[in-house]
Amino acid sequence: MKLQKISHFFILLIVSSCQSQTGQYNLKYVVGEIDSLQSFSKLTSQEQKMDSLLQNSTWLNGAFRNNRSRIFMESFENGQLNTGGDSSLVTGLSAPCMCYTDKDTIYMKTWIGFFGSIGFGVKIFKDDFKSQFIIQIDEPDTYKVNLSDKDFTGQAIVNSKYQKLSFLTRPSFKIDEQLTGILEITTNDYYEKKHNGVDTLSVKGKIYFTCKTRQMTLRDQLMNQNYR
Repeated sequence: MKLQKISHFFILLIVSSCQSQTGQYNLKYVVGEIDSLQSFSKLTSQEQKMDSLLQNSTWLNGAFRNNRSRIFMESFENGQLNTGGDSSLVTGLSAPCMCYTDKDTIYMKTWIGFFGSIGFGVKIFKDDFKSQFIIQIDEPDTYKVNLSDKDFTGQAIVNSKYQKLSFLTRPSFKIDEQLTGILEITTNDYYEKKHNGVDTLSVKGKIYFTCKTRQMTLRDQLMNQNYR
């Protein structure tokens, strides 16, 4: 099952602290003005509709306009850009965004869909962060992160090859803090089993986000236990 055939998406984003540059694996985030955030600050027509449906959501810790993301993503198959995917991922896919704190760590996630799922993950601890890409489908025996892994499974958690995280203001790791920024990521290769062999896949993404932090719950911990 090709990535572009997944009909529903689950984008996971888990955040921490860092500084970085495109084309490098950076451990520290940067803080300061972000010129490209200007267009993100204005809600699209789709986001306005979602905002009207999700006003004062306890699930999102407030209104949608303050807990959202816009995802731009490209997928690659055997080194070639996949041009048959969801066009909204090229123009910017809007999604709810949730972020929460656990002592000295911040997590953020943004997602769409329930069955087939893709995601980006970052965990922020002090000044360091680690980002990942997650893909899940309801068909087992599909993915491997490393060819040396024993079995194909229905989920792949893929570490980043390159990563950059930029915040508009420095995180305080406190509850009810509004976080705004951009995550840029290029993944390592991962592998998909096909009838005629194995394809090599990778993803490149840019995720604009803003969200209001809340305290991490037991449910949040269970949802994040699969992330390394």
